[in-house]
Amino acid sequence: MSMPPGGEAIGRALDAADLTPAWRQAVRDRFGLGADGRAMPLTEVYARHFVGALTFEAFRDGLRAAESHVLRTVVAEVADGRPEPPDRTLLPSACREDRTAPQGPVEAPLPRVPGVEPVLRAVDSVRLRVDDLDEALAFYRDGLGLRLLSRGESAATLRLPDGPTPMVLETGQPTPGMRLRVGNLERAVDAVVRAGGVVLTAPADDPAGRRAVVRDPSGNPLVLVEAPARR
Repeated sequence: MSMPPGGEAIGRALDAADLTPAWRQAVRDRFGLGADGRAMPLTEVYARHFVGALTFEAFRDGLRAAESHVLRTVVAEVADGRPEPPDRTLLPSACREDRTAPQGPVEAPLPRVPGVEPVLRAVDSVRLRVDDLDEALAFYRDGLGLRLLSRGESAATLRLPDGPTPMVLETGQPTPGMRLRVGNLERAVDAVVRAGGVVLTAPADDPAGRRAVVRDPSGNPLVLVEAPARR
């Protein structure tokens, strides 16, 4: 694998930087220092390392600070001939590694109710019912600049530039409610019922995997989606 320009200096700066392992790897992925030598887009780095742990906005701000920290270190090495990191207090506390603590895998802490395993993993998609697909695309794609990923007879999928969640425009009568990704559909439905929700549509096969529709105690419908297993 060929090293990208400045890769060796960036690698030394990363070794010297007081970043947590997750943030260090995120910076490596952004600069193309990973195994495949490919500079990853923000959304892919987020999905790989921080989805479910941080909001995309918090991840984006943290990564910008971490990248700036590393690049300042590279500049210092060029100027002084040694990879001396700048003031670590300029880094957000969530990015900094406590080198006095035992070393090992570090995960961002998530506030959880004791004994309750989260079953809703991520927002799968935002879906909007539209009267006319061409008119909707003229508004969201041509007028607002969203990127068209795919289009069928009754639906089109768009991508927002700074977020991993796609927007789906649908004509007809799409299933209402936010689509939420789950790891195990049956367990998620059971958890909803135990928590006081109601099952509107039992688990069934879906073009994107499997899905069920439930309702929370306030009457909001939620579409639970389990992606097909990778082969």
